[in-house]
Amino acid sequence: AFLDHGIHAHELAITQLVAGKPAREVDLAARRYLNSVELSQYHTYGVGHGIGFTECLEEKTATQSSDYDLPTGVAIMIDVGLFGHPLFYGARHEDPFLISHDGKTERLSDLPMKAYS
Repeated sequence: AFLDHGIHAHELAITQLVAGKPAREVDLAARRYLNSVELSQYHTYGVGHGIGFTECLEEKTATQSSDYDLPTGVAIMIDVGLFGHPLFYGARHEDPFLISHDGKTERLSDLPMKAYS
C-alpha cells in the first residue's frame, strides 16, 4: 500500500502536467493526495524538477509555491519521493516528461512504475 500511494500521487501529478496550467498544481495534486493518506510528512521536496545537469537547482521547478504557468518546449522530471517512514524504506517514483513545442505532454520512459504484483 505504501508504494501504491506513491505511484498514485505520481499519476495525479502527471494529470496536471499541461502547457498553460499553473506549475504549482503538479506539486499540489500529489501533495493533497499524500496528505489524505497521511503520508505528506514523508514527501519533503517539490514534485517537478529539471532533468539536466543541475536537476533541482534549475530556476523553474514545479513546487507548491511555483508562480508560473507551464510552458511548451520543456522537459521536467515528475518525482514523488517518500522518505523517513518508520516502517518502510524510502521510495522514489520518478519519470521524465516533455511538453513539446506544440503542447503535447509525453512520458520519455517506457519503464513501468509498478514493477511488482
